[in-house]
Amino acid sequence: MLKHGFSCLLFLMFAMTLRAQPPSGKLQWVVQLDNGQIPVGKPAPDLVAIKENNRLYLLNLDGEKRPMSYDSIAHENGLFWSVWKGGLQGIYHLERGELIPAVYEHISPVSKHETNWAYEVMKYGMTAVVNSENKLVLPYTGRGYQSLALVSDSILEYFDLRKEVFYFSKNGNPVSVARLQKGPDFQRISAQQYVFSALVNGTVRRDTFTAAEKFTDGIAPVKKDQSWGYLLATGNWLIPPRFQAVLPFDEKGHAVVKENDKYGVVRKDGSYLIRPGFQFLKPFTPGLFEFKENGLTGLVDSLGKTILTPGEYGGFSMAGEECFTAKSGDSLLVFRNDGQLIPVSGLLWCSKTSDSPHFLAGQNLQADRAKTRRFFKGLMTPEGKWLIPPVMTGIVTESKKFVVAEAVAQPCCAIGPVNIGNNQPGKFLIFNRNAEPLVTTPVDAASISADGYFVFFEQGGKSGLVASPEEKLPAEFDELKSMGNGWVFVKKGNRYGALKWVE
Repeated sequence: MLKHGFSCLLFLMFAMTLRAQPPSGKLQWVVQLDNGQIPVGKPAPDLVAIKENNRLYLLNLDGEKRPMSYDSIAHENGLFWSVWKGGLQGIYHLERGELIPAVYEHISPVSKHETNWAYEVMKYGMTAVVNSENKLVLPYTGRGYQSLALVSDSILEYFDLRKEVFYFSKNGNPVSVARLQKGPDFQRISAQQYVFSALVNGTVRRDTFTAAEKFTDGIAPVKKDQSWGYLLATGNWLIPPRFQAVLPFDEKGHAVVKENDKYGVVRKDGSYLIRPGFQFLKPFTPGLFEFKENGLTGLVDSLGKTILTPGEYGGFSMAGEECFTAKSGDSLLVFRNDGQLIPVSGLLWCSKTSDSPHFLAGQNLQADRAKTRRFFKGLMTPEGKWLIPPVMTGIVTESKKFVVAEAVAQPCCAIGPVNIGNNQPGKFLIFNRNAEPLVTTPVDAASISADGYFVFFEQGGKSGLVASPEEKLPAEFDELKSMGNGWVFVKKGNRYGALKWVE
């Protein structure tokens, strides 16, 4: 039987391995190369448009097809698609069918939200606004419309060239009381007068404040007379004014406040998370706060426990999602988020990407002839272990899943577990965030897709991609490109296909 301590150690090692793994998933061929289908347009997360025998279809991940009577189609958002026929554009909804026929030269939704019902349309060089039933809301004009916005599910706001504001209903009728339908807002009358207005249960709520900030998640910091508090979108107080200064609430529901000339952290119910006792306090990252004491700077957690004893630090930054750095003189000290110092020296730079526990770090500051700053970069764990030693001197890019490094190292010639033989400027290696090589030799070009699911690479004039150690395509395709939402367009000779990354 394993001893208890050894069992715990194995469990911790296993947990660390799980934590460091990139998101799992697989590549799925939705459109096979040899079935005569050609992917077109921008796909939705679970639908792609295809052309087959000159007919247009929407294809789901199970291979089911929906015929479409258009020349082309592209996903907008949610259930909305732009459609084209004969070079003209319309709007299609997957459940409600054709909302706007393809009769316009161009269509732009007023809002990207799924509840949008207003569209700016162009025809014969003139611009108008129609609703989702293709009924005119604002007439055609050669000047176009500026500052269009939906202020509710039935009211359109429009500012003319003289900056006068007008409101229209869905059927195009002017609405004089539309401003009262608008969500809670502040109107600045003067430097010390902000008027709040909102429609609550059919009644207009109004109040005046000496200062106010915008609403975030239904809460706004406001100043009444000489004190600050927090106002709800209904016009009721979340925390009545009692503070000398306040900051907005963070994602954990905590906010820095000042009371009796000291700073602390308050919860949304008005109770203190950290009682005021600091000369200076500001948020650093959710759960950690920067404070000053006798001119020295440190960090406390949300319980008020000192994580980093005050010192002469030149600033703090995140290093991955589990560490932070403190600038000390000309170098950086690296700490775990619990304040544990990582035993590594000579760091001068760390990447701030926080989507992975592992982070890029740099040593040995240099100055070239152009007097630019360069580092020997490597990939480090939160425990201070080098997954890739700091030998990379070329271009290095990163994302949540990948690290792409130019095949240039000093000393030559190993970058992590890959021996490149000799430095190869302009060629690249591809690793996951655990420093596992996803290609075994340097490739001619490599780029991380905008949606972050893949790295596309070129070798010998052909294209390939990698998504994980198990999911990859060799460099044998004429074209591979991201279609968005985890889709890949594939071309090989005169055959076409589409791949989808499925989590």
